[in-house]
Formats: sequence, C-alpha cells, structure tokens
Amino acid sequence: MRKYLFSLLFVALLTPLSLLAQPLKYKPTAATISAGGATTIDEIVGKVDNYIILKSEVELGVLQAQSSGEKFKGDMNCKVLEQIVLSKLKLAKAEIDSVTVEERQVDDQLERRMQYMIQTIGSREKLESYYKKTVDQFKSELRKQVKEQLIAQKMQETISKNIKVTPGEVKRFY
Repeated sequence: MRKYLFSLLFVALLTPLSLLAQPLKYKPTAATISAGGATTIDEIVGKVDNYIILKSEVELGVLQAQSSGEKFKGDMNCKVLEQIVLSKLKLAKAEIDSVTVEERQVDDQLERRMQYMIQTIGSREKLESYYKKTVDQFKSELRKQVKEQLIAQKMQETISKNIKVTPGEVKRFY
C-alpha cells in the first residue's frame, strides 16, 4: 500500500501544475464595447494535468466556505486553491485508473442537492425566482461539478481503502 501512496505522490509531483495568471479574453465587437480592446472574462490560476482551475472557481469556493461558516488558518484563497488542486489531482489519477461513476449516481446526487436547496429556501418557485433560472437549468449547470466531486470521492476511497494505521504509528507520528 505504501508503494501505491508513493506512486500517487510521484504522480502528483510530476503532474504539470503551472500557476499561470493568463486572462481568458475575447475581442468584443464595436456594438458591445465602444472603447474597443479585450475584456477579461476569467483567469486561469492553475493547471493540473488536463484540468484548468479558473479564478472564478476559487472565488466561488471562498464564497461557499464563508457562507457555510468554515474557518481556515491563513489565506482562505490559498486553502481553497489547495483543495481544488487536490480534487483535480484525484480526477487526473481517476482518469488514469479508469475510475468512473454511473450517471444514475450523478442524477441521484443532483436530486438530493436540489431537494435540500428547495427545502432551505421554502419552495421550488422561490428557488427559481431567487436564482432566476429553472431547477432543470440549475441541475444542468451543476452536473459537471457534481460528477467531478463524485469521481474524486471514489478515487479517494480507492486510494485509502487498504490503509490501516496502528495506534503505535499514530503515536510515532505525533
């Protein structure tokens, strides 16, 4: 099992993680902006294997952490970025190991999340009014994120399923 963990660490170190700060830009027409020039839509703040990390993902993660009351020591942006990088590493490793989840699992998870949000806000109509989109639109926007989270969780389970820690090992570590 230790060989497996070392190989995962090795893959993590070799995975191209380039913290870039390249804005994604588009050239608007004269009708959209009279001053001309490019407008920044989002920025790439990191890349793990074939997965990019956008500034908006980090900002959204910070907002979600703040709204749920999570506390971080240090810079919250750095902690959220670290969590996203680890998640993308798991996704990259899952891709290598052909770890997948069934669409039914994704649908079930989406349904649970929608039910939770509807229950929290009060009704389906209030949810749609608040976000100015239908529940189906909301689901389709969240589908990729939920699928990636489920795959990362499954990969984490695969990585840690055979790890056994004895009390002596814990004592030596601390």
